[in-house]
Amino acid sequence: MRRCFAVIGVLGLGLACMWLWGCFAPGLAPSPSYVTVRMYIHEGSETGPLIIGARVQGYDAAGNPFDRSTNTSGYAQITGIPGLWHFTVSKTGYHTIAWDQSITQDCQLDVCLEDVCAGETGNIRETYCWWGDYFHKWELVWDIPRYLYCRSRFADVPRSGDFPWYGNAKLVKWPEDDEFILELALAINSPYSDYYERATNTLHFVQALMPYVEDVGDYWQTPVETLVLQKGDCEDGTILLVALLYALRFPVCFGAYWNPITQPPKGHSFGLVQVSQEWVNAHTGPFNKCWWMGCWTILKRTTDGTLWAMAETTVDPDGPIDMEYVGLGCGTIPETATVKIFDVETGADLSPEFQRLEKPCNCSSNSPNLAPKGVSWVGLKGYL
Repeated sequence: MRRCFAVIGVLGLGLACMWLWGCFAPGLAPSPSYVTVRMYIHEGSETGPLIIGARVQGYDAAGNPFDRSTNTSGYAQITGIPGLWHFTVSKTGYHTIAWDQSITQDCQLDVCLEDVCAGETGNIRETYCWWGDYFHKWELVWDIPRYLYCRSRFADVPRSGDFPWYGNAKLVKWPEDDEFILELALAINSPYSDYYERATNTLHFVQALMPYVEDVGDYWQTPVETLVLQKGDCEDGTILLVALLYALRFPVCFGAYWNPITQPPKGHSFGLVQVSQEWVNAHTGPFNKCWWMGCWTILKRTTDGTLWAMAETTVDPDGPIDMEYVGLGCGTIPETATVKIFDVETGADLSPEFQRLEKPCNCSSNSPNLAPKGVSWVGLKGYL
């Protein structure tokens, strides 16, 4: 592994940079009692982009340990006893490096980390099929760059957590896949221009993409991972749906509930999409869009009066008229459940701002199911 220490300058003294391998005082200059190292971490080379959040560990000449992370300016600053220091620098998605170096005066080190995905080239070709509405079946052949898929597997984002899973928002906000997700969202919805057609079509795309699999060990997938694997649990489906709609600038939120009456108690994740009063009025009544066997679930945000429809990704549709696609607003939130709603941008808890609107439905609101699928979540596919 190449170690690229570059310009070493004496901090605070205004001296010219020295091209040296060690931060040591020249000649017979006395060693100070303490020295400070400012370490900049770069990607690829000493002049490459600075890496935020890289971990710098080690110990000084007296064996005093340190553990720092590079700040928003790309550096970590460490003070210790002069002499022979040991360094280890690491960051998810990069090869770890370690070395010993003589540090006898205040100085700057520029260090580079190599991207673990640098050798990944070419594309992974995926084919997606889904029914966007009652009469139209779509097929999309899409290339996913192998480099992006590799980076997504090593993305520095939360991979698990306790209810209500606020960390899911960080998988949507991971910046490296933003352009890719937007291009895909536009391609998925190229036949549609209407707000509700696009929202429903995107929801159907996610429902058809991934057969539900119960997580073993609770691993949260990035949107790109789910698009490649084409399977996942309720969090994975919700993360992908929210990411696609968020890329299209739809007002969306994360929702989750914890149901204590199941044995053992379990939770469920879902999306929320903002809808209009007119849309709700048009789809409310004894024969609302979820009348067959599902629940009509609309929430109101009390701070601004906006209405939000539940978006349930955890279904396994097989065909055009199998009644297993679920539209906006169809889903169940048990009355006994603890419900949490959180913001995509910040992960902030918005739960106190929301209340459930009671609407007619054909199911028990105390359903103990963790993530009802198929006929138990049924809605009229394509009924927008």
